[in-house]
Amino acid sequence: MIPRRLLTVMLLLLVGLVIASAVAPPPEDEGEETARTSTSQATTTTPTTPAEPDPEPAEDAPAAADADGVAGVLPRDKTVNARPGEAIELQVTAKEAATIEIPALGAMQPAAPQAPAQFVVAFDAAGRYDVRDLEADRSVGTVVVAE
Repeated sequence: MIPRRLLTVMLLLLVGLVIASAVAPPPEDEGEETARTSTSQATTTTPTTPAEPDPEPAEDAPAAADADGVAGVLPRDKTVNARPGEAIELQVTAKEAATIEIPALGAMQPAAPQAPAQFVVAFDAAGRYDVRDLEADRSVGTVVVAE
């Protein structure tokens, strides 16, 4: 009698979970949400105003830094200098899809020609910290932290 009741309860639980998963909306990726937002914005524009293409990131444009930080673009700058504890906004451009890593932090970001890798980091200790392109197995630049 008890095994039959247990089996009945488990089947009811399973049926409830199946119904709940069928009714719940699927999760959305951030990219899909951005694409849907862009599409809805494009449909609200009037046909009399031509749509301007998104500005392409220029390799010569410096990265923005806040008042208490340092900004750098690798590999253009080759070396980014900072003080211990100082915020560093690092932008790493790539000519083809790549994974950029700062081994000392274990931080990795994807990079592509139109979407550079973005890092906001701070190093507590002075030293030279390598920034690497994992696919090409080479250094793209160095962050030098000194007093």
